[in-house]
Amino acid sequence: MRAMLFQFEDSQWWPPELVERKQLEQLSALVTHARETVPHYRDSLRAAGLEEGEPLTAEAWRCVPILSRAQVQALGEQLRSGRPPAEFGEPGVVRSSGSTGSPVRVLGTPMQQMVWGAITIRDHLWHRRNLGARMAMIRTPPDSRRVDPSAPAPKRDPGKRYEHHADDWGRPVSMLYRTGPCDVLGIFTPLDEQLRWLQASAPAYLLTYPTNALALAEYCLARGEMIPSLREVRFFSESLPDGVREACRQAWNVPSSDMYSAREVGYFALQCPEHPHYHVQSESMRLEVLRDDGSPCAPGEVGRVVVTPLHAFAQPLLRYEIGDLAEVGPPCPCGRGLPVLSRVLGRVRNMVVLADGTRRWPTLPNGPMRQIVPYEAMQYFQHPDRHIEVRIVSAREVSAEDETSMRAVLTRHFGEGLGFTFSYPAGIERTAAGKFEQFRSEAT
Repeated sequence: MRAMLFQFEDSQWWPPELVERKQLEQLSALVTHARETVPHYRDSLRAAGLEEGEPLTAEAWRCVPILSRAQVQALGEQLRSGRPPAEFGEPGVVRSSGSTGSPVRVLGTPMQQMVWGAITIRDHLWHRRNLGARMAMIRTPPDSRRVDPSAPAPKRDPGKRYEHHADDWGRPVSMLYRTGPCDVLGIFTPLDEQLRWLQASAPAYLLTYPTNALALAEYCLARGEMIPSLREVRFFSESLPDGVREACRQAWNVPSSDMYSAREVGYFALQCPEHPHYHVQSESMRLEVLRDDGSPCAPGEVGRVVVTPLHAFAQPLLRYEIGDLAEVGPPCPCGRGLPVLSRVLGRVRNMVVLADGTRRWPTLPNGPMRQIVPYEAMQYFQHPDRHIEVRIVSAREVSAEDETSMRAVLTRHFGEGLGFTFSYPAGIERTAAGKFEQFRSEAT
């Protein structure tokens, strides 16, 4: 792992042309292995026109059929290699978070875990964190099914407090460095208890979901509370909503950083240490952002994210459509040759369907809505008939005049013809994986 980090230190500064060439060399080896040992790819690669012995070009690569999430679930053993490389270690099952209710299970190897670990440490080194300081995490409890699908499902009891203390930050960081302690609190803990816990444990770094960080920051701002020890907030697992970074800076006067990953395939991108956008982790992942016609997006364009983990030889996932949208960015002023994502928008399934049937990513009018009702939590849910239900958790009663004002804001924002209703639950639950979706859609 340390040797890999030294290689990463060099490869991050390669020009984009060299990054592309090295990726195609690795992809060529992966394609050859998939053709020879994976039932699904024996015929599909030949049908795509990729003949054995021919050099792999970027144009030829785009002929490989895109692999959907449903296909990964349905094909099962047909996607697994009959001869995974022995030097990559014994394969084991890796499971996605299952936030959609239907998790993906794939085979992973210790080699892939080592790559994951090296990129984790790269993130710490990029952001110059003090590894001897205290880390705090507010997240879901560890899930034993990530490596053992036969293990019982963990209980997600919002009324039961999960708390854990460790003497170090855990693997992979503790394999190479002496670190400070790490405290973990369950994500279902109420905000007031989260704040008291953070003030008592006094961490330098907080790792949590963006929506939880936003709720905590707004809670502190409303009550004049501080977390004096905090130096940085780190986000993971969810797409980053607008306003979260600024809320953390206003509440605690600290910077924040984000990452983009999926359990079943690894890291996609890390935030640049000098800018708010993301660098694709090209040493481990081929990441494409595609238009609807399958052509690659140019800087400034939003498209579908398609990934290929470069070391997934136990179960190759060639051009796997993860289900997200992202925006391509221009080359980074920092000088790194790694590709840039300006934004990671979130799940394609949660695009808003407008009255005329067009779909777009839903930017949300949270600021204007908060000026009308100082809510504690809000979720927009688009029903199959396309009307949008706004679920609001508010400390005060919402009047008919408030609803009229909010409906006017929503109509200006989303356009005429959708229809808006309001509901007032006592709380809005996170998924079993601990995630919170500000906009959910079941519209067709």
